[in-house]
Amino acid sequence: HTPPTPPTGAVAMASEQETISRIWADLQVAFPGQKLFTAQKWQQTCVAWRTTNFYATLGLTSSAADDAIKRSSRDLARKWHPDKHTDEASRAQATVNFQRVNEAMQVLRDAEKRTIYDWVQSWTPAPRLSVWAHARAAQAQAQRPWWQQRAQDVRHTFCPTRPTRQAKPTSAWSGAGQASPENFQDW
Repeated sequence: HTPPTPPTGAVAMASEQETISRIWADLQVAFPGQKLFTAQKWQQTCVAWRTTNFYATLGLTSSAADDAIKRSSRDLARKWHPDKHTDEASRAQATVNFQRVNEAMQVLRDAEKRTIYDWVQSWTPAPRLSVWAHARAAQAQAQRPWWQQRAQDVRHTFCPTRPTRQAKPTSAWSGAGQASPENFQDW
């Protein structure tokens, strides 16, 4: 058994676009009032945020306080400022590092952006049920006795969000081995 090969070319691009779209849909649910991103701006931002660890760029952990982020970003900005490097090779590298530190600082020092960034970093796709799983669930529902199916339908019709109360009826049946309402599962 060989492991599956990773997607390449157009297939990889389609799956990346699908992932970005799924994250955008989940973002709208998780942060309903957010005004930072439009769908088009999200396309550009999402890939960068998923592939870059801004905390590592600043040499911090994700539980760092705001003052530690501020202090670290200032120190690294001073260290990598292009004007401090005189030769051309080190100036080019310093410019790249300075831009990375600046981007990390802009995201992590803004509370709303940091919250969304942390959410994006921890995002995992929700499992999708296959056609087989849907058919299996329908088959399991159909195999339940009719009175259990009907009782569940009635409960969800009248109390769709309230949990059902599992009150058992009292009865005068006391014979051993006799069928009684207490023996039914869905009372």
